[in-house]
Amino acid sequence: MQNRIQYAEQWESEEALLEHIRSDLYRRLLAAMELSRRQPEVKFYYCAEAKGLEVIEAARHHLKMHEPA
Repeated sequence: MQNRIQYAEQWESEEALLEHIRSDLYRRLLAAMELSRRQPEVKFYYCAEAKGLEVIEAARHHLKMHEPA
């Protein structure tokens, strides 16, 4: 079993993310990360767009078109 903490947040814009990173609350998170025995792994994932049910519908429609009759 690995000892780790996974922390995830979602922001409406990059500017909102950057404001949060500059905040006192985030400073406390950074202080906690400095207490880690190992160097923390930090990743920021950016999404270009979000899609909904239309992805499922398109995939299922494609599947129906290629099923044997």
